[in-house]
Amino acid sequence: MKMKGVLSGWIKAFGWENGVLEVWFLDNRPVAIHYNVPYEAYENLFNGSDFGRNYMALCKIYPPRKSG
Repeated sequence: MKMKGVLSGWIKAFGWENGVLEVWFLDNRPVAIHYNVPYEAYENLFNGSDFGRNYMALCKIYPPRKSG
């Protein structure tokens, strides 16, 4: 998938069940791109907390890819 826009920053965070969350900012708008995140961790992070609801409101979410 190609995204048009100017990369204006990024944040990378580790630690959700050894998952990785990357948030990229294109044209100063946050676009959350997830990879290597177990589905349970993804569900817990984004469905069960204020943090998750805030990010769901801010970002376009790309679900984690299934391995294999």
